[in-house]
Amino acid sequence: MKRFPLRDLQPALALLLSAFFLALVILPVPVFAARVSRATTSSRVRIGVVRPALAQDVASALFSQQTAYLIELSKYTDWDFDVIELAPEEVGDALIAGQIDLAMPTELHIQDTGHFASSRPLALRDLIGLYSRLGDDRFAAADQDLAVLESARIGLVESRPDLLAPFEKFCQDNGLTVPSVSFASDPEAHAALADGTIDLLLDAATSSDEQESFVLALDSMPMGIAGLRQNSGLLGVINDANAALEAQSPRFSELARQQFEDRTRRLVTHFTPDEQQLIEHLPTLHVVLAQDDADITLDREILSAVCKSAGISIDFLTAANASEARTMVEDGKADLLLDIYTPNSDTTGLYYTDPIYTQEYILVGRDGAYVPKKGAIATPSLQPSFIDAVRQRFPDWTVLPTPDEQHALAAVSNGRTNLALSSVVSMQATRNLILYPHPHRHEPRDLFARAAPAAVRLQQGAAAPRPTGERAHPPQK
Repeated sequence: MKRFPLRDLQPALALLLSAFFLALVILPVPVFAARVSRATTSSRVRIGVVRPALAQDVASALFSQQTAYLIELSKYTDWDFDVIELAPEEVGDALIAGQIDLAMPTELHIQDTGHFASSRPLALRDLIGLYSRLGDDRFAAADQDLAVLESARIGLVESRPDLLAPFEKFCQDNGLTVPSVSFASDPEAHAALADGTIDLLLDAATSSDEQESFVLALDSMPMGIAGLRQNSGLLGVINDANAALEAQSPRFSELARQQFEDRTRRLVTHFTPDEQQLIEHLPTLHVVLAQDDADITLDREILSAVCKSAGISIDFLTAANASEARTMVEDGKADLLLDIYTPNSDTTGLYYTDPIYTQEYILVGRDGAYVPKKGAIATPSLQPSFIDAVRQRFPDWTVLPTPDEQHALAAVSNGRTNLALSSVVSMQATRNLILYPHPHRHEPRDLFARAAPAAVRLQQGAAAPRPTGERAHPPQK
């Protein structure tokens, strides 16, 4: 096992934390938000963390996310955490031997066992997947053709209902009938996989041992923190700390889940065999991007990742601006363009996919200036649908389109508008606020620093010409 004092991890995770919580509206902590009282006389708590058995980059990212969550929890307790990295098979023995006080992430059904108890569901998730023996590649193509699973004997552990229900739904949704073998305990199932009694084992990423090889993921599930039943007071503190964290940052769990899904999306099987066959016969999609879009590089990378995950061939075209891009789609020179769905504008003439990604925007105002309930907002005129979306989001405000974000900030600086709307990604890339370094001159400042208006979330979808008689399809919220 590896030991990492949490204070040593903080510098290394500073960048991760800043990125992870950038989209949260940071409110001043009220005076009454005191730390949760301790359930133990010791202020140092040893917590075992299991690195998931996945691709190294994904495993490291999720391990960092888990320890980042501990840092957030520590703000609401009187504890200092020591993070101890454990193998899955070491966790139970380490708790019983007193080598660690708590362990994470843990399946919630552990509450029903004699020795252990778990916290409530937390902002932690794990992947449910199928694992083979090391060196057995007979089912390696399962992520492309689920039909190969129908010849596999799959081991299921009866005492793990958190895994069984999603697996049954996965088989039902995909029309799979697979032979299965039930086992009373994890050790029996692992032994059966090792000796060839079964071909695949249904397991969680943080429970699989080093003798298992990841095949595909079916779903994800919420996780908790575990401890010995006689030390359940520690878990009570965890539950109270998590409740305080959720009260201060209501969107914390949502963002944690979104980040988890973003990092594991390529590992999860999304398509049935029929869907996969259809994808394989699709022609190359031609997607047009507007050159005057400040986020064109981000859009290209995201679309490339989405198509790679789906197995779709994609080719990029460029247009001078959003209007030219739309004309190329309408004339059949391109298949898709990236756009924002707004029900009350001319963009309803296009057919929209479900959202591909959501982009965060922030409102920026003059430092120390009073923000009225309505006024004027300056924003880059990226595309007509963007301006329509802003006007719908702020119906009582006057929207001033500008050539780019720097001009939007200048409009705030010279008093033409009260606020500027800016993409978080673009602000990180261009660092435009550095142009206004003197707060006493009432220059633009990020209003997140002062608990002002909330973030604006605009969903980007791919749009194509809508067939005659076809209803517009808004993205799911």
